[in-house]
Amino acid sequence: MIDLFSEANATRAPRQAEHEDDMTLHAITHFRALAIVFVVASHTILLAHYDTPALAQGTVINLLTGATVFFVLISGILFQHVFVPRYTFRRFMRSKLRNVALPYLVLALPLTVFVVLHETSGEIGARFFYGAHLLISGNTVIAYWYVPAILVMFLMSPLHMAYQRLSLEHQLSLLAVLYLLSNIVQRSVEDILIPQSVIYFTPVYLTGMTYVQHREAVLPWLKRLTFPLFVSAILLAMAAAETGHYGNYHTDFSLRWSEIDLMMPQKLALSFAFLGLLERYGDRPIAWSQNLADASFGVFFLHAPMIYLLLEAGYQPLFAAPLANIAVMTGVLFALCLSSIALLRRVFPNHSRQLVGA
Repeated sequence: MIDLFSEANATRAPRQAEHEDDMTLHAITHFRALAIVFVVASHTILLAHYDTPALAQGTVINLLTGATVFFVLISGILFQHVFVPRYTFRRFMRSKLRNVALPYLVLALPLTVFVVLHETSGEIGARFFYGAHLLISGNTVIAYWYVPAILVMFLMSPLHMAYQRLSLEHQLSLLAVLYLLSNIVQRSVEDILIPQSVIYFTPVYLTGMTYVQHREAVLPWLKRLTFPLFVSAILLAMAAAETGHYGNYHTDFSLRWSEIDLMMPQKLALSFAFLGLLERYGDRPIAWSQNLADASFGVFFLHAPMIYLLLEAGYQPLFAAPLANIAVMTGVLFALCLSSIALLRRVFPNHSRQLVGA
């Protein structure tokens, strides 16, 4: 990802533009590192075994969950910042198939075979179609649904190119309609329907693109509003917890509004609060943040089967307090994932990215 940013920056002659691009690069790098921490932490909630947490715990759980919004927003930012200036559909999709779809297949295929053999019995044909369904939907293990969904969004890149040519007024009007539709449709039950996920997350992707296009105008406001955005995110997370809702909003596909999805506005507020903070103070490279960001997709791919295996092995929480379990298991999973990535990079130095995404 650094090479892509460097290539994009090299096309910009003015020194000031290069400096601003560097600041964007560092801020997004730090944001990627932060995003994968949230993603892993949110999934360790499965290992916490909470029933009805106190308001403070429920608020923290709501702040941790829904971090896919971070990933999608970053993808939109990167598309606009890196790929748009030199976009061709064939080259763009070739890079995504090589660096996203291939590691997904390398890991998801054996996992799918294991899940089918372990969890089903009966006719071979029925098991085969069940396995194919798991692989296509990404429902083999937790979080893998994101890959088929984001690949569909990558396939929509010609539409995204058309979007970035619209005026700001038309972009904002379209975003308003798409966010309304997103809040009505929400996420599918167990994230099993790819079209529903695409509808839900598309406005987030487009928001990332719009942010890059109008960054110079937005940034002064964003820096001033960082603290209010953090407060807004906390209040929205608290409001959901107060009503007894913890985590994402999932529903069957329908155009009937069942309940207001507070997760999306909460995560958007938190995303731009982090961006405002990182754009203000993240104007320099930090080695550990860069390393974590570079390994983020590998951590994404590896932590999910680890959680699945822990649950299958009958894992029991180490502590009575859910947040203590989340903190400890997040650290354990990062240690295991980063160690595995380091080993794979040593054994397959030229192919680790295609094998595990890092």
